Formats: sequence, C-alpha cells, structure tokens
Amino acid sequence: MSAQLTKEEKFVMFRIGTSLLAVPVDQVIEVYQPELITPIPQSPPNLAGVINFRGQIVPVLDLAGKLALQGQPDEEALYVIISDKLGGMAGILVDYVESVISVDPKNIKTTGEVLGKRIEDIPYLTGITMTDEGIVLILDLSKIASVDEFKFFEELRKSSIDTEQAKSSTKAKSGSSDSFGLNLEDLNKKELVQIATELGVTNPSSKTRSQLIEIIKEKMGL
Repeated sequence: MSAQLTKEEKFVMFRIGTSLLAVPVDQVIEVYQPELITPIPQSPPNLAGVINFRGQIVPVLDLAGKLALQGQPDEEALYVIISDKLGGMAGILVDYVESVISVDPKNIKTTGEVLGKRIEDIPYLTGITMTDEGIVLILDLSKIASVDEFKFFEELRKSSIDTEQAKSSTKAKSGSSDSFGLNLEDLNKKELVQIATELGVTNPSSKTRSQLIEIIKEKMGL
C-alpha cells in the first residue's frame, strides 16, 4: 500500500532587503505594479500611501517599516501585494516578488521553535521554512495591521463607497473634502499633482493650484 501523499501548501515569496518572506497564496489577490503611491498626510505609521488599483483607491502598508527591516526597493519598480485580509482591500509594499513556492507542511516550523519565545509572541509571524533561496519567514496578512491601521482602512473603504454612491445618485456635495476626509484647500500643489496623477489627469503639473482642486473634485464626484 502506497504512503498517503501530503498536500503541499503554496506561498507567494518576496524580498525586503536581504530578507525572504512569504504569505499564503490564498491571501493574495494580485501582485500589482502601480506607477505611483500617493502619500496621505496624517495617516497611520508605516502607511506608504494609496494607489489606484483598477479604479479603486487602495491603502498600502510599508512592510519594511512595519517589520523594522532595511528595504532596498528598485526605484523604477514598485511591487504591491494586494489582499483583502487587511481590514478590507489593501496592499503591502515589498522590494521584489520572487515566485510562488510549494512547501510540505512538515517542513514548516513555528517561529517559536526556531527563534525563541519572544518571536513566537509576534502574531503575524506564523512559521519559518527553508528553500533553495534561503530561510523564509511566513506571515499572516490578516494579523499584520494594527488597530489604527484597520480603522483607517475601514474609514477609507467607507468613504470610497460613499463617493461612488454620491456619483450614482448625481447629488451635489457641499464642501471641499476629498474621499480621504482631507480638505483639498489644505494641500500644497505638489500633493494635489500627486492625487491628480493617480486619478489619471493629463499633465497635472501644468495646472494652477485652483484648477487642480476643481479637477480633483470633478473626478471624485464632489
């Protein structure tokens, strides 16, 4: 009688600096390369900004900052792993996405077994394994965001839904707040140009500050 085969688990493996990490493939919607990440003033720590993901405004965590790792990103390429496990649709910014790897569960050790009790107490570090590339730390994206980050993601998602509802009902909205809950009048021209670029505005740097505010309002249905 043949031995029963153990089903291998699949992970998306990526790099931050010299560190190899991975997340379960079923936590990943897509590996996305945005043209721009737009910073958001007064956002939670370790939030890189927001991106336009197929017409949807999606927050992005700076995973290097979150894990206190020294990242070495390619300045000409941004890699964002999109997931719906971070308090709604969100992404994590990484240096480079390597590949999808298959790992036998018996070859996955708990971080406590390998690195000690102190590391075991970090909830989002769920395992460690060896590959041909080296040691890989396995993360659980559903546990990686802080309470403040989850709250921010939820508020952003709600504001985006509210904006879409406003567009569909064609009701005019008063005030000059954008979909992030920010006042456009408080932003400088550089920040307005970044937002306009994310919204697909052609050559936004040639516009005046007041023109940019009106264009952004129109694009967002405000």
